[in-house]
Amino acid sequence: MKDSPAQSGKRRRAGLRVAGVLFLLLIFGAGWFLIIFGRVAAGYAATIGAVQVFGTGDDVNRVLSERMRLPLGLGRFMSLEVVEGEAQRVRARSFGVFESEAEWRSGLGAIRVVEGAGELPASIPDEVPALQDSVPWPLGESPELAPLSDSQRRGVKAAIDRIFTDEAGNSNGTHAVVLVVDGQLVAERYREGYDRHTPILGWSMTKSVTGTLIGRLIALERLAGIEMRAPVPEWSAKDDPRGEISLEDLLRMRSGLEFFANYELPWADSLQMLFRSADCAGFAAQKPLAHPPGAVWSYSDGTANILARIVRDHAGDREAERLAFPQRHLFGPLRMSTAVMCVDASGTWIGSSLMLASARDWARYGQLHIDDGVFAGERLLPEGWVDFAASATPESDGRCYGGAQFWRFDEEELLDAHGNGVPSEVGGILYASGHAGQYVWMDRRRRLVLVRLGILEPGFDPMAFLTDILRLFS
Repeated sequence: MKDSPAQSGKRRRAGLRVAGVLFLLLIFGAGWFLIIFGRVAAGYAATIGAVQVFGTGDDVNRVLSERMRLPLGLGRFMSLEVVEGEAQRVRARSFGVFESEAEWRSGLGAIRVVEGAGELPASIPDEVPALQDSVPWPLGESPELAPLSDSQRRGVKAAIDRIFTDEAGNSNGTHAVVLVVDGQLVAERYREGYDRHTPILGWSMTKSVTGTLIGRLIALERLAGIEMRAPVPEWSAKDDPRGEISLEDLLRMRSGLEFFANYELPWADSLQMLFRSADCAGFAAQKPLAHPPGAVWSYSDGTANILARIVRDHAGDREAERLAFPQRHLFGPLRMSTAVMCVDASGTWIGSSLMLASARDWARYGQLHIDDGVFAGERLLPEGWVDFAASATPESDGRCYGGAQFWRFDEEELLDAHGNGVPSEVGGILYASGHAGQYVWMDRRRRLVLVRLGILEPGFDPMAFLTDILRLFS
């Protein structure tokens, strides 16, 4: 039976109402997304703009073309400018509406300007000894390279050629490569405009450095050891189950804390913490438990920032002493003259993501782990610390995660962090890894350190590069 005209009209009106509601929901959802995205994108652009312009030395156009490759092509709605004045400051805008500024301060890095945040020093003194060009790496900055056999030299050159450009001559996004064998610098190459002194952002390789700073505090007897309960004020109540989280749980990414680690969705905890919060560690520390401490492995930027605040809280009684701790107790002894860990508006290092150093300095950091925590005859890390860093976290997929915020390739599982099989040559390797293809690979058996820094391009194949190099030194 056909509907009457009245019934048909009712159905059409009901359908129109539903369509109208769905349209309004769509408009509301799109508006909500653009607001969340716009605010995060502006904070990201300001922070990374300050890092690249004042830390690395890139111009604004290069930053926009290389560092603003945002999902859905939304990077074209970003703008970045250097703010005139005495301060080294950039201003970013997204969609012409959302605005954020960040300021570069010597020794403190890029600090996003946050209304109502406490005052931080304009700079901190440089406590890293000046390096001489007449002294070989790692104690100096001589441009001279140690010799290789003819076959090794040809093989290394070919591997580096491939990691810089593909067969068609297109860039693979590599900005710097350094190779160290048996404590000697044997190869290096840089993109045009960069050199051995250029600091480059390591992204999540910063997590490994944060873990190393915990090791320094233990070596200096300012922390009792990895078995202790994590000294986090937010968890100090007697009935707070988070008080059971140990320092080792944090170092192995198995704290059990709720944290949505994602770098594409603007509402994800990672992006909200890094580019909206004034206090990254506080943002992470207030999260509730999602699992019992020690039971489940889950990669979390928040964990590294909690560790960074633990370092700050045990680095000294005065602010100047606390802020100088990485330089005074790690970068200085390692001769890492270009290294800078950025702080947030609270004065705590962004221990998950924002450290810069030259490729040579990243290699110095790697060499520390080849030599069991000793550099230039000085023990910087407790005996056994590097073994702890290289030991498997059983809860991690494929035993891919170690201790002390490092990644590893298990000699038995031979899987990467995504569950993909890897060549047997890489088994046993310890490595720091960062967003967009930052790597410091450390092979203790071969006594080899390999550094790759840059951005991602379609032809970039890190596993092929690593394997090509390792096979030359078997």
